[in-house]
Amino acid sequence: MGQDHEASLTRFEVSPPDLVETEFQKHYRILENNDYGLVAASSISQIEKGDKTPTVGVTTVVINKGTGEFWLSIILAGQGQSVNHPVHGKCLKS
Repeated sequence: MGQDHEASLTRFEVSPPDLVETEFQKHYRILENNDYGLVAASSISQIEKGDKTPTVGVTTVVINKGTGEFWLSIILAGQGQSVNHPVHGKCLKS
């Protein structure tokens, strides 16, 4: 059946033009932010230090403001297979 997953809490702050994950200061460029939802993304296309092949991909954050539904997805190309381990949850307002 399914895998066991531990619940975790991640804090994001809207700091235009970015959505910032506060613990690691990861920045996602806000693509859309209105009364209905927020969509943000962070892309990469480079050879990282110590690697011999490029990392090419995108991380997306999608929030439905009406329902509080949250999705985070990572997709990498050229690494044998795309990596897509979506995280789904609910947003809590602080």
